[in-house]
Amino acid sequence: MKISTLFVFILVCFSCQQENKQQTSLIAQNTLIQEKKEKIIENRFQFPQKDSINFIFYLSHYQSKTELNKQKEAELLNFKETLKTDLKLDFKMKSYNKYFNIAYRCTDAQAQALEYVSSIFFRDTYAKYFLYEPQNPFQIVYFATKAEFQTHTKSSAYGFYRPSEKTLYTYTGSGEGTLWHELMHAFMYANINHNTQQWFTEGFASFYEMAAIQNNKFVEGYTNWRLPLLQQMLKKKDNLLLKDFLTEKEMSEDNAYAKARFLFCYLWAYNKIIPFSKSYLYELSAKYKGKELAQKSIEKMEELVGKKFSEIETEYNKMAFEYVPYQKMTLK
Repeated sequence: MKISTLFVFILVCFSCQQENKQQTSLIAQNTLIQEKKEKIIENRFQFPQKDSINFIFYLSHYQSKTELNKQKEAELLNFKETLKTDLKLDFKMKSYNKYFNIAYRCTDAQAQALEYVSSIFFRDTYAKYFLYEPQNPFQIVYFATKAEFQTHTKSSAYGFYRPSEKTLYTYTGSGEGTLWHELMHAFMYANINHNTQQWFTEGFASFYEMAAIQNNKFVEGYTNWRLPLLQQMLKKKDNLLLKDFLTEKEMSEDNAYAKARFLFCYLWAYNKIIPFSKSYLYELSAKYKGKELAQKSIEKMEELVGKKFSEIETEYNKMAFEYVPYQKMTLK
């Protein structure tokens, strides 16, 4: 073998070894990344997990019907005792749909109505947006009257969700929209552990303040009482541009809920509310913060709607005056 040929042969072998080392290193890196991802989600289960004839999946594992009944009894007893200690009140207790525990001081008929509207809402919306099985039961405290609610919670709202307790507080007569709004907060907290901007959190939840149940199906896509507030903002022309609005961690404007809600109405009209919300919840807000998150959110809307954001804002403003409160919107 000639010296030049031998040199080329050695060089080729060295190059192959280097390439193999690089490939091995890349494979090792990818494996490590995958292992880290699996470790992060190892305690999360995709929703829904299928039940069998003998076993039911609840929160994190399968158990027999007898075991599940015992767990639900223990949950209700603990819930009741906690409320007795904190609020100095006795509540009737009930569990349903395996995920829901309610403590109520209204009539049984009113509690049944609460069960019906919350069950339909969960069935028809949860799987649209949320990937994981709940990590905790959804607890609802249902007071008999607004006065009783205000006295014992010191709140003037129609209802609220308290993440530290994983509990929703409201009262008879507060409206189904209040229940659905706060349940959406509960669903978000059950799925993600990172923070989201207020325009998303409240706009998304507020979108579900107005809906209907027809033929046992949840029907969404309505304007509500917030629309005139938005129309007033747009007429004054001194409100933040949507591009700037999306950069805020917490909404600074008066009637900002109306502005945030109608952005989700706009996305719904384009049939893009689901892909945008899932992207924001699990990808964008998990990776980006501040202005970068706002820019990524804008880019995602542009991608989904197929328009530049300046066009989206112009159309958003125009669409806001095409409807009246409590009107069913139309899909484009």
